[in-house]
Amino acid sequence: MAPPRNAQLAQKEGRVALALQALKRGQFSSIYTAAKMYNIPESTLQGRIKGINA
Repeated sequence: MAPPRNAQLAQKEGRVALALQALKRGQFSSIYTAAKMYNIPESTLQGRIKGINA
């Protein structure tokens, strides 16, 4: 059974936040690498960096 939709969204948001922190700390040299490591879409991460919360 799949987890509830809200739980999936919360997990994704957590991964996005961790990827952003890792980029700010210099742990990754590219958005692409951070997105792949945290299993999130690169476009989502790019948008968050630009300040888009969609």
